[in-house]
Amino acid sequence: MAENQSDRKLLESLGMEPLPEHTGARALPGPVNVLLYPWSASGLVHVSAATAIAMGIAVGQRWVPGLVRPSGWPFLVTVLVALYFAWYLAECVYDSARGGGRAPNILSINPGRSEARSRIAYLFAAAALYALPAVLYLLYVRRVDWVFWILTAWALVFAPIGLLAMVIQDSADALNPLFLLGSILRVSLPYLGLLILATGLAGLDALVFRVWVWPGTSLALQAVGFLIIIYGTFILAHVLGRFYWRYRERLDWGL
Repeated sequence: MAENQSDRKLLESLGMEPLPEHTGARALPGPVNVLLYPWSASGLVHVSAATAIAMGIAVGQRWVPGLVRPSGWPFLVTVLVALYFAWYLAECVYDSARGGGRAPNILSINPGRSEARSRIAYLFAAAALYALPAVLYLLYVRRVDWVFWILTAWALVFAPIGLLAMVIQDSADALNPLFLLGSILRVSLPYLGLLILATGLAGLDALVFRVWVWPGTSLALQAVGFLIIIYGTFILAHVLGRFYWRYRERLDWGL
């Protein structure tokens, strides 16, 4: 604790605002707090902005089919916006892993460019290593067989803890399955619960997308669908970070 206080004083003397300290305490019952995670000024702004941007793209696609094709400035803008939101969601995981209970204030994060680039690079590297193989197999082979289920199991087991390790450590350790397997064995039963919850949330998002967001539905239903999916994604980021906070002594990743 004394070491943390000295670090804060050093940052303040350099004119830098240290990250807020969290106690991890919750004023409301756990499930209610989880559902209210995006209810901070910054969280609501990001949820609203992401929903508005998604709807803007959906409307634009109706007016100009193929608007966001892999070329031209609309695609570039979409990629840059997606990278920003990926970075902010990673910061939500990090802040929750430190005990935060609401989406963090964007002004209190203030990372350097190299730090932000590093976090995004590791985020996509972990996602590509653990989640992308099953997706690519389904897209290109178009077959649900034993290979697909092996790749799906690989993604299910390693993607959540791999993304969490990437956020906490910001290093290549997140890309080492043996390191992650050792971590999983230290929290095996709680991690199984996390996988069930994460799978349920991801399944709900997929169902909402298929029923309400799929092209051809009304714009009103698409707006509600995007809002539910984006709100659920923020909750999932919080649950992932909160998992580390709760089992940080067992995982012992240095945060």
